[in-house]
Amino acid sequence: FDILTVCVERHGYRLKLSLLSHNTFARICRLIVHPDSNLALEAVHFFRAVLSMRDDFYSRYIVRHDLLGLLFTALRRNSPRQNLLGSAILGVFSQLSGLHNEMLLAHVMNAHADDLLLLEQPLDIAASFREAWELQKEMPAAVGNKLVRRQSEMMEEEAFFSKIGR
Repeated sequence: FDILTVCVERHGYRLKLSLLSHNTFARICRLIVHPDSNLALEAVHFFRAVLSMRDDFYSRYIVRHDLLGLLFTALRRNSPRQNLLGSAILGVFSQLSGLHNEMLLAHVMNAHADDLLLLEQPLDIAASFREAWELQKEMPAAVGNKLVRRQSEMMEEEAFFSKIGR
């Protein structure tokens, strides 16, 4: 998995096409709930590397296949013990709460709101999820206005350059 992790970081586009078209990403993520903790740990590290890419295609894929549910399942199985696998999973959720990815935050808050209790004990990651969720609720109006402004600016530029080209 280390080779795949490096490939995700260095060869983003080509590997993304391969991972998503052959369903390899979901297959690797299913190893998160594997009984062998070393294999599960490597799958968690790979998942974290994919999250660090901050790619909307991966985010949509994670939501569509509910791959975060696998992380919650593994954390639930591992919750009485405090070991490297549990720490790695908590690290993924900590990273996820800091990404401010609207799609993934909405998925966690809507589909896995009950599972957020698992994230409250060791670190208060659930509170950071809730804070990020509240910020996302407030921000769409401002982001939407920026998007409309950018589109209008692009249309003005297009009109300007089409006049020059005549």
